[in-house]
Amino acid sequence: MRHHIGSFRGIAAVTAVLAVGALSACGGAQVSTPESVAVTETRAQAASPEAAEHVLNQARLEAVAKHGAVLVVLHADWCQPCNELQFRFLETHDGKAVTAKNVLVSLDFDEPLGGAVASRLHVLGLPTTLVLRPEGNGLREFGRVEGFDLPETYRAALTQALGRTNPAPVGCANADDRPLDASRPAPLLAADLECLAMQLTTDRAEPAAVQLHKFLDDPDQLKGVAQWPEDVRARLLEVVQSLGRFDARVAQDQKRAAALFGSFVAWSGTPAGAVSGLVFWQARSLAKAGDAAGAERVLDAYLARENGSASARLLAADLMVHERVAPERAKRLLADLLAADPGDHWAHYLAGDLATQLGDRENARKHFATANQLKPGVALYIRHYMRLSGDTTRVQ
Repeated sequence: MRHHIGSFRGIAAVTAVLAVGALSACGGAQVSTPESVAVTETRAQAASPEAAEHVLNQARLEAVAKHGAVLVVLHADWCQPCNELQFRFLETHDGKAVTAKNVLVSLDFDEPLGGAVASRLHVLGLPTTLVLRPEGNGLREFGRVEGFDLPETYRAALTQALGRTNPAPVGCANADDRPLDASRPAPLLAADLECLAMQLTTDRAEPAAVQLHKFLDDPDQLKGVAQWPEDVRARLLEVVQSLGRFDARVAQDQKRAAALFGSFVAWSGTPAGAVSGLVFWQARSLAKAGDAAGAERVLDAYLARENGSASARLLAADLMVHERVAPERAKRLLADLLAADPGDHWAHYLAGDLATQLGDRENARKHFATANQLKPGVALYIRHYMRLSGDTTRVQ
C-alpha cells in the first residue's frame, strides 16, 4: 500500500546502481551536520505516513530557502555499504562540500521514521540516496543512487543527479500493459519481468506488484520457467528479490514477503547459489512480522539442508543477531564458529554486536577490535568500536 499524502510527488529515476558488497542482506549511525534536518523520533515512537510527510516538507522549506535540493539518505546500522557511505564520503570534507548547498536528511531505516520515509519514497535497497527538488508545495525526484562502492563513483553519480535540470527517465523501453506470458522465449519474458520490477520504485508500483505476484505466485506459470538456463533464472531471482523487498519495505506486508521468499526457496528452478539469500529474507520477514518461532524454523530447515555447514551457521547467527531472535542460541553458534575459525572477522563482528545487545560492552569492544585487526579498514567495524570506546587511534 502506497501512501499519497499532501502534494508530495515522488517520480523515481534510477540513476546509478552501485555494487552493494554487504555480507548479509542490506547503515551507519545518523549523520549530524549543520545541513541535516533535525530528527528526534526514537524506536519507541510510532512513525505515521504524516510524520514522514512532515519531515519531507520541512526539508522542502529549507531547500527553498537555500535554493538547493533535498538529499535523503536511507541507511541501517548493520549494513556494511551504508557504513562505508557514511565513513568514506558523507562525513568527509569532500562529502560535506557536495552536500553543503543542499539539505541532507539522513535516516536509519530501522527507526520508525526512517521506515516510514523509505516506504513513502519506494526505497527497496540500502543505502539509497534520493535527490529531490522543490516543486510547488511538494518535492519531485530527480534521481537516486542505490548502494555504495567507491567514493569517487558515488560522488560522480550524485553529482550527475544534482546537475539534472529535468527528472531522469523512469522505467525501461519494454514496459507495457500486456499480460505476462510464460510461453514467451526465456530472454523476452525475463526482460518483461525486469521491466515490471523497475516500476516498483515509481508511482506505478502497485499495478506492477500485482502483475508480478499474479505470475510468480502461480505454480503452473513457473513450471516452464524452471527449465530456463541458469543465467536467465538468476535474472528471475533478482526480480523476486525486488518484489519481496517491495512487499517488506514499501507495502510493509512482511507475511506476504515471507511467503514469496519461501516459495522460491522450495522452487525447483532456484539455482543452488541463490537459496541462502532467499532463506535469509524469508526468516527476516517472519521476524519482522513478530514470528520469531517461524524464523527459527526456517533457519533450522536450512541448517538441516546444508548439514550444519559453517556458512549456514554463520547465516543463521547473522539473522538471529540482527533481528534479535534467540540471542542465547546465536551466542552458542558464534562461539562454536570462532572456536573452529578464530580468524572469521564477520563472526567476530556479530559476536561484538550480540555482546553489545546483552550489555557486555568490554567483550563487544574486544570483538570489534579483533574484527578490524583481521580485516582492517572496514567502516562497520571501526564505527562500532569507536562507539563503544571512543579510542580511534587503535583501529585506524
